[in-house]
Amino acid sequence: MNGRPVMQERPGSEFELPCELVLLALGFLGPELDTVIARLGCELTERGNLKAGPDYQTTVPGVFACGDARRGQSLVVWAIWEGLPERVFGGPAARGVTNRARSPGAVPSGGQH
Repeated sequence: MNGRPVMQERPGSEFELPCELVLLALGFLGPELDTVIARLGCELTERGNLKAGPDYQTTVPGVFACGDARRGQSLVVWAIWEGLPERVFGGPAARGVTNRARSPGAVPSGGQH
């Protein structure tokens, strides 16, 4: 044992999140602005990040941004905090997306912002 936590699957904790598209940004490059973001018409901040309000919704209704795509390159803890599903999908603008009960230990799929 090296003292690190061991990830284990939790049977029955799976869930589906109905949506049309999910984009994951991993690394230090930030969002690729000449792809889907441009086609969606999302506004950008003066620093080139996705412009989004405190509810994480961009200037395009139904399109949300969090982490480095919204704040810019920062500490990973900010990206993790903002990327928590209950913060994004449980927020006021997205309450209709998902807010169902879940079993203890399940991966969050909704909740309070």
